[in-house]
Amino acid sequence: MPKITIGIPVRNGAAFLARAIDSVLAQTFEDFEVLIADNASTDATPAICEDYARRDRRVRYVRHRENIGSVANFNLLFSTASSEYFKWASHDDLLAPTFIETGLRELEADPTLVLYSPNTLFIEEDGTPFSAGTEKDTFVDRSGRCWYSPTYRDAGLASHDPTDRFEAVMRTINMCFEIFGVIRSAALRRTSLMGEYWGCDKVLLAELSLLGRYFEDPQRLFYWRYHPAQSMRLSFRQQGWWTSGRRRTGYFQRSQKLLGYMNALRGKGLSWQQEMRCLRSMVHRSVKPGRIRQLLAESAGRPI
Repeated sequence: MPKITIGIPVRNGAAFLARAIDSVLAQTFEDFEVLIADNASTDATPAICEDYARRDRRVRYVRHRENIGSVANFNLLFSTASSEYFKWASHDDLLAPTFIETGLRELEADPTLVLYSPNTLFIEEDGTPFSAGTEKDTFVDRSGRCWYSPTYRDAGLASHDPTDRFEAVMRTINMCFEIFGVIRSAALRRTSLMGEYWGCDKVLLAELSLLGRYFEDPQRLFYWRYHPAQSMRLSFRQQGWWTSGRRRTGYFQRSQKLLGYMNALRGKGLSWQQEMRCLRSMVHRSVKPGRIRQLLAESAGRPI
């Protein structure tokens, strides 16, 4: 049985998929399997996947005939794996060669850790790194937009207190790159995995934080590609369809996310004081005027 399963969910990702698979196969740690789940792609994705499966015995390929939604595709990858560790890998991002080796070394050395996540390097569509900004830990893309990617990570994520970790997720995790870290499978099996709503990745990260500590590595071993076709650029109406595969308007996505946080607290052995701290951090994040307007609009059945 391989030490780790690397699951790649993809739908119409032919433009970047081969480079992403190459970066996985080039890892210095080699005892892994790659499982690619193709969500009814209509481009050259199937041909690319079949070619890699023929050439490398570590690669397995499954294809859905109909669009089952991104969330179901993500969850299926983990439910198919039986290895001690698991990692989701995006079809359009890249990994430094030592990503898996470093992550496994840290997790093997400390059983209190549930997730290893390195820092992120931002790259353009063609793979060129963003330019350095004028301020510390800032980067600028070709359009002139400035991005912030701090070397320092919130110390609360490594706390031995689960409420400290939960609060740190709520407070500091925004783009959720941590979901592409190396995860201890035993911990991931104790979660609800991803829910069928936008932002479910952050809810899963919050639930994982209640089960163990995060190791946040300052090394930039994850290369995030910024390009026009990525999911973060979807409209509000498109978000529901992307997560579920069904033609939905996206109503109640944020309401479901809030319920997801609440459900994540169940069965984690928290005291009532700890649960109250977690709920307080959720409320603090939700009472911002912009978020309240979003929730009210969803409750009225009105897209934003």
